[in-house]
Amino acid sequence: MKKTQKIETESGRIQGYIDKDIKVFKGIPYAEPPINQLRFDPPREKEPWNNVFVAKKFGVSSFQGPDVSEGIFGQLTEQQEDNCLTLNIWTPETDDKKRPVMLWIHGGGFIYSGSSKAIYDGALLASRGDIVVVTINYRLGIFGFLYIPDITSNVGMLDQVTAIKWVKKNIENFGGDPDNIAIFGESAGAYSVITLMTMPSAKGLFHRAIAQSPYIFEPEPTLKTTKCVMKRLNLEFDDIDALKKLPAQKLNKVQNEYINDMSGTPESFYSNFRPSIDNDYIPLHPFKALKEGKAKDIDLLIGTNQDEATFFTSFNPVYEKLNKEGLKTQIRMELDRLSFGSKTDFFIEQYKMIRKGKMPTDSIDLYNAIYTDLYYRIPAIKTAESHLIHNSNTSFYLLNWNSPTFKSACHSIDLPLTFGYINPIIKDFVGDLQAAKIVSNKMMDAWINFANLGDVNSNSIPEWPRYELKNRSTMTIGPEFKVVEDPFRKERELWENLYNDF
Repeated sequence: MKKTQKIETESGRIQGYIDKDIKVFKGIPYAEPPINQLRFDPPREKEPWNNVFVAKKFGVSSFQGPDVSEGIFGQLTEQQEDNCLTLNIWTPETDDKKRPVMLWIHGGGFIYSGSSKAIYDGALLASRGDIVVVTINYRLGIFGFLYIPDITSNVGMLDQVTAIKWVKKNIENFGGDPDNIAIFGESAGAYSVITLMTMPSAKGLFHRAIAQSPYIFEPEPTLKTTKCVMKRLNLEFDDIDALKKLPAQKLNKVQNEYINDMSGTPESFYSNFRPSIDNDYIPLHPFKALKEGKAKDIDLLIGTNQDEATFFTSFNPVYEKLNKEGLKTQIRMELDRLSFGSKTDFFIEQYKMIRKGKMPTDSIDLYNAIYTDLYYRIPAIKTAESHLIHNSNTSFYLLNWNSPTFKSACHSIDLPLTFGYINPIIKDFVGDLQAAKIVSNKMMDAWINFANLGDVNSNSIPEWPRYELKNRSTMTIGPEFKVVEDPFRKERELWENLYNDF
C-alpha cells in the first residue's frame, strides 16, 4: 500500500494511502473522544497530536441500534464504541488547486449506520468530479440526542458542526476549497442537512446543501423518549451525572429494548432519539427558520424517491396481507401521530380517487402511498417551498429507478446511484448494472455540478429548471431523465392545509 505524503493540519500531521490515484485518509479524529465525563457534552476541539497520525483505517462507529439496511449494504467494518468522532477524506490530489468539497452525512434514523459502509466510499465520486469527498461519523441514539432541557441536547448535531468546522480549517491541505463546501445526506442525513442549514453554530460553514429523502420534522418526541429510557434505567429524569457513570453498553441495550418495544405501536416512528428544538442550538423548527431566511445564503437541491415506504413495508408480515380494515387501522395509527386520525376514511378515499386507473389501489399500495407522502414527499416539498422564499436557487427531483428486490423506487435506492456503487454484490437491490451505471453517472454529474457551481445542469441530462411555486419543475431521475411539472399536485393540495396547521 503506497503511502501519501504527510499532510500538515491544525491537529497535527496525517498520512494516508493511495488507491487507484485517489489519496485516501480514514479515521481522522475531529474532536476529543466523548467518553467518561465528556459523554453527553458538546464536542471539544481535538488537541493537537505530536506524532504522525496514520489514517489508513476507518474509525469506530457510534454505539447504535439494529441496522435495517444491513442485509442490503452490509455490516459496518468497524466495532462500536464511544470514541467515534472521526472523518474520512478522498481527494484526487493534495495540491493547491482548491477543489469543491462534498461532505456526506449518513442516514439511519439517528440510531444506526456509520461512515465505514462500503456504499459510502467516496473514491469514484472524487475521481469523476475532481472533487474532495468527506464522510463523517457522529454520535447516535441516546449518546447523540438525549434531551434534558438546560443540561444536554443535540450533541450529535454539534458533532456534525464540529466536523464541518474541522474540514473548513484543514481541507485546503488536502486539495480542497474551504470556501466551496457542500453538505449532502440521505434520510436522517438529509434531516441533518436541513437542520444544519438553520443552526446558528453552522452559519457560514457551507453554501450548498443536498437533501435526499428528508423525513418529517415532527414535534418533540425526544423529550418523551428520554423520560421513558431514564425511567427504565431507574434514574431521575435530569440525573446526568449518574447516566455518565453507567457502562455505554448498558445504555445502548436499554435504549434498543425501548425502541423494540415501541415497534408496531402508534409511537414507533417517534420512539428514536433525534434532534430537538431546544431554544439553544436549534432554536426554531427548520420550516420556520427557513421561512425567516436563516438559510438564505445556501442553495438547495432536494428530492425523494417514488416509493419510499416500500423499503419498510416489503417482507413485513404486518403489511403483506393488509386488508381493508387493516388499512384503516394502520393509516389511523399514522395520522393519529399528527392528530389527523379522524380524517382516515377521507384520506383513503381521496387516494383511491387520485390513483384510480393510473396506479394500484390495493390496501398495501394505498398505505405505501400515504406513508411516503406523509413522512417524505410532503416534508420535502414544504422544505423547498420554505427555502425558495429567500433563495430562488432551489431544485427538486423525483427518483424513479426501481429496485428488483422491492419492485419499486424504494427508500435508499438513491445511495448506490449517488456514490457510483454499482457493484455485483448489490445487483438484486440496484438491478441491471449497466443501466444503473448510466443513471448513476448522470446523477453524479448533476450532484457534482451543483456542489461546484450551484447549478444542477450538466451536458448529460435535459435542462433542469429551478423549482418555483408556479410550475414546480421536478427532474425525474431514472431510465429517462425528464422534467415534469408538479407531479404530485393532487396529493400536495390534499395535505396542504393539514400540514400548515401542523
